[in-house]
Formats: sequence, C-alpha cells, structure tokens
Amino acid sequence: MCKEIIVEKNVVYGKTERELLTADVYRPREGEDIPVVILIHGGWFQSGSKEMYKEWGYYLAEAGFAAMAVNYRLMTPDYSIYPAVLHDIHAAVNFIVSHANEWGVEPQRLGIMGDSAGGHLAAQFSFTYATNASFKVRAVVGAYGVYDLEKLWTTSPDNHTRLHRLMGTSYEKDPDIYKKGSPIHGIEGALEHPIFDTSYFLTWGGTDKVVPPDQSEAFAEKLIHAGIHTERVNVPDKGHFWFTILPHIEGGGINDYPNTEVAPKVLKFLKEQLCQEEFGNFSMSRIEQLKSLMS
Repeated sequence: MCKEIIVEKNVVYGKTERELLTADVYRPREGEDIPVVILIHGGWFQSGSKEMYKEWGYYLAEAGFAAMAVNYRLMTPDYSIYPAVLHDIHAAVNFIVSHANEWGVEPQRLGIMGDSAGGHLAAQFSFTYATNASFKVRAVVGAYGVYDLEKLWTTSPDNHTRLHRLMGTSYEKDPDIYKKGSPIHGIEGALEHPIFDTSYFLTWGGTDKVVPPDQSEAFAEKLIHAGIHTERVNVPDKGHFWFTILPHIEGGGINDYPNTEVAPKVLKFLKEQLCQEEFGNFSMSRIEQLKSLMS
C-alpha cells in the first residue's frame, strides 16, 4: 500500500542578494525520525530547476523518505556563484533542521543527491560541512557529476568560459580556487574530522560527451582508496541527461532506462545508509575505536 504523500511546492527556504530561493518538498504524511534527502538539479550551474526531480521526489517519499528538491543561484556572464552557491545548499539544510519536528524528519539521517553540476554540489557540500553538529550527511548520490574542476580546465578547453564564469577567474590566475573547489581534492581534509562518515553512490554514462566519465571514475577510485564506502554503477551505453527529467529530451523518468535499473540500487543504498539505527554525530570508525578502548 502506498504511503500518503504531502507535496509542498515553491517553499521559500532562503534568499540571495538577488532572489528568493525555493524548493519543492515531498514527504510521507505520517512518521517520525524520517530520513531526508536534498535533491540538487544539474544544468552546468547556469540553468535547470527543482522540477527536474519531480519523479524522484515522489519515488523517495513513497519509499518512506522525505525529499526536498531545491533551486539555487545560477551563474550569468556577469555573476559568478562559487563558493556562494554552497551557502544555498546550507540554507536548505538549515531549513530542514528548523522544520524537523513539524515534518517528523531526522537531520542526522541526511542524504544529498545531485546530477551533473548538482553532483558536484552534493559531494562538495559533504566535505565542506563534514563537522556540523545539527545535521549529518550520511549519504551522497552523484550522477555524472563534475568532481575535478582543475582537470576539466586542463583537458577541456571548450569549458573554459563556463568554468571562468563559475569561479570568477581562470585556472591560470588562481589554480588554488579550482583545486579547493573540486570534491576530489576534499577527501583528505574531510577524513581528518573524527565524525566524518559519509558513504557515496556514483553513477555515470560510459559514452558521456558533456562530463567525461573519468570525472566519476577517478573520484570513485580515490574515495575507495581512502577507505570510504563507495558504490559505482557505470551505464556503458548511455551518455548524459538520463537521471532526471529535462524539457524536450526523451527519457529521464524513474520508469525510463537506465533509471529502471539504477533507481532501485540508489534506493537500496539510501535505505542502508540512512535508515540504520545510530546515535548522534558518531562515525562508525569512531565507535569501533571507542569499543577497542573499552575492551
């Protein structure tokens, strides 16, 4: 029997110096300690909207999760957004925390899902806010994400204009901001924090011409090498634009291939990572350390 779902559209969760930030919230009508997932759309940081995650919102809510699909500030030729765009994701998380009792959700069981540019923001946020006490990012799902801005600049001249617009400068002028803005370079810093305990699910298309597959492949390898729980799904016969719905582009729905195969794996991953019983801001590795000290 399907759960009764509450959908709240165009909820204002924050603002920038230019605009109000809105989200669509999908959640079961009843429940307590409900895991919650933030959904971050793609669009090369310059387009896209929360509506792209409509089917994922219903899919997750019917499975017992709350989901919040967010709009965030988008770059323009005269408006660079990094790192301020991370503040938008933080505002969304804080909004969830402030409504936790009303919605029956548990911010200590937080997941973040994003595709393309959204995959970058999901991963980067998980490292940047690894030590926050009011919430805990336990799971990140990234679909054909951008994880290494530094490499993308050096190997893809066609993306120079967009990267310059995103970061507000070129790689030659400020290579450090490109490195610091790349999730692949944030792993070691996050591991220094004893409460960091995020798991990752990465999926991508093997024929992707928009974001090179090696962005996901290299990120996954580095996560695994660091001892971080990471699951990988390579869809060898697909490129970009299949994880979410896009206007005038065929596919992207939950019932479209390859989501028919990928979505159940994502759901299984989220259930394993977000529904397990844990107490507060402890990592599993830290709990094992405490056990060894007591033995």
